[in-house]
Amino acid sequence: MKTIRRWLFASLGLLFAVHGFALGEKSAGSPEFAAEAALSWLKLVDNYEYGRSWEEAGKSFRESATQERWINAMNRARKPLGRAASRNLLDSKFSTEAPRAPRGEYWIVRFETMFEGAKAHEIISLAQDADGAWRVRGFFIRPPS
Repeated sequence: MKTIRRWLFASLGLLFAVHGFALGEKSAGSPEFAAEAALSWLKLVDNYEYGRSWEEAGKSFRESATQERWINAMNRARKPLGRAASRNLLDSKFSTEAPRAPRGEYWIVRFETMFEGAKAHEIISLAQDADGAWRVRGFFIRPPS
């Protein structure tokens, strides 16, 4: 458990800006749709499809981290937790601020997830890309507070 806690705290500083599930028309006013997009992305992560998640990342992420770096970070940080046994939506909120991002418009979606090896909070931020589609921009894993 101590190793898992150390891993979780070490992961606090990592910004996982990833994947791009485009959201439809109702996305700007729908917390449910933002949560659905986040869950769709998490399925890739749950299935260890880290390369695919990078390929679908927003432009800002791809410019800040190589695919190799992303895959290595996920193998170190997320994979040791094991499969997600359950995931509960804590909230989905529209905000003008997101962790480690400039002011803008974001959806922040938070889940409490029970993995095989630990419980954690997953925080996903969605931002609108230049093409107008909303995509997952950030991913954090933290120990529950």
